[in-house]
Amino acid sequence: LFQPFNCVRRDDGVQVIAFSAEIVCYDDAWWSEMAGLAVFLVGYVLVIPLTLFVILFRNRRNLDSEGFREKYGVLYYPYR
Repeated sequence: LFQPFNCVRRDDGVQVIAFSAEIVCYDDAWWSEMAGLAVFLVGYVLVIPLTLFVILFRNRRNLDSEGFREKYGVLYYPYR
């Protein structure tokens, strides 16, 4: 997941991604890839957990109801 951040310097002085010597770091294509990766990481690290927290918090009084447990129980039931 974090391999695109791992740039190494070749013998000719050009920095490339360690796992793929054809991809040059810090050029326009690399920056556009980093923008997409940054959006993915923000979503994965912040948006998904925050969304799950809001769902569970808003329904904290319904955690034991059959319908809610069937839909979201996998998120919290093992931890009760």
